[in-house]
Amino acid sequence: MSTLIDTRIARFKKSPEKSLLLLSLPVIVGMLLHIVYNITDTAFVGRIGVDALAALTFSFPIFFVAIALSGLIGTGATALIAQRLGARQKKEASRIATQALVLSIALSVLFTVVAFFFLGSLLTLMGATPSVAALSFGYLLPILLASPFLFLSAGFAAVLNGEGNTTMPAIVRGVSVFLNLGMDYLFIFVFGWGIFGAGLATALAIVFEVIAFAYYIFIRKGNQITLFRKWQYDTSVTKDILKIGVPTSAAHFLMAFSWFFFNGLFARFGTETVAAYGLVGRTDSIAFMPLFGLTIGLVTLVGMFYGAKEYKLIVRVIKAAVWYGLLYAVPLGLLFWVFPTLVLRVLTNDATVISIAASLLQVSVFTYPLMAVGFMLGRAMVGLGDGIPALVITSIRLLLVAVPLGWLFMSLGYGPSSLILAMVAAGVVAAILAVLWVRAKLQKIKLECTST
Repeated sequence: MSTLIDTRIARFKKSPEKSLLLLSLPVIVGMLLHIVYNITDTAFVGRIGVDALAALTFSFPIFFVAIALSGLIGTGATALIAQRLGARQKKEASRIATQALVLSIALSVLFTVVAFFFLGSLLTLMGATPSVAALSFGYLLPILLASPFLFLSAGFAAVLNGEGNTTMPAIVRGVSVFLNLGMDYLFIFVFGWGIFGAGLATALAIVFEVIAFAYYIFIRKGNQITLFRKWQYDTSVTKDILKIGVPTSAAHFLMAFSWFFFNGLFARFGTETVAAYGLVGRTDSIAFMPLFGLTIGLVTLVGMFYGAKEYKLIVRVIKAAVWYGLLYAVPLGLLFWVFPTLVLRVLTNDATVISIAASLLQVSVFTYPLMAVGFMLGRAMVGLGDGIPALVITSIRLLLVAVPLGWLFMSLGYGPSSLILAMVAAGVVAAILAVLWVRAKLQKIKLECTST
């Protein structure tokens, strides 16, 4: 194993709490930049009109499916690469990384074909009016054409994250955000291409990411494990990747389904309410995306410590992640509860939409600490090589609590805020289940680590 990898792992073991912050900080900065992009992009689209905002809201679940599918391979690859490096099995890590990239390419082609076939039907099913559906299609068209690059970008990032190099993916995606914003303004306001211009800017930014990653890995030789050298397809590697990735991505699919479902419910209150719901989602991303950034470092460290059979370090880093998450989510939720229009006024100048969104946001903030706990514990399990808990807990949260409660509240004639309240109740159930499951899992890991 290379000296750099040895040094990196030794540093992680010396101070797991500090290492978690150092690993996650570049990702979090990248996520914060992406939040700036989301807010600016939404503000640009909001200047086009309410229909354009609604179209963006209807487009998001479909875009999220693409992200979830790209993570199907990437999530499993990151965890397995980290585990193999922690166990000092560099050749195995290289085989996993190479096969993950091949699988990403194959999956991207399948997704692109299926997405184009069902896109119109999905938009109609969610309740989009013909004019709004046409805008959504215009936004998604260039993004879907660029989806193979989205999958490859996720694959390259997964390989580097598994090595413990979270800085380079953050730099690449940070530059991508600024390029996206520049093209957004140019395409929407200078060229007058409207929401199609926003989608095209996103697609071109994704293509840039792949070019940058390819240059860093294949020309600069910046990564620490070898790719595509004496590689042969191995069914067992695919099974190992999918064992982690499929449950995790299935959980993301369930989240996309819930957005489909709730978009349909909010659509019954009118286009303004759909637009407001979309703005709340964009504002919520200020909480969720940095939390997700923290989980990238968590998966890497838990995977490496598990590969090295370091039980105490696993526990320490999981506890640190939960506390870091809560220290961020709780104050932010309080800020948005007291000042709900703080971000909303940047996103749109429509007074009706702002008013509806503010009332929804003041309920939604109660999900922030719940998601902090759920995110950290769920991704810790992924680092341990088990994606099933995230799927089961997400299934219970959405299918047994959020969706039935949302439907019930709607049937009883309650307003849009009750739909967000259903999500809060589901978050409480999910957080409790996550704590209980992780405790049980750690007891098994303790026995496993002490017996070797």
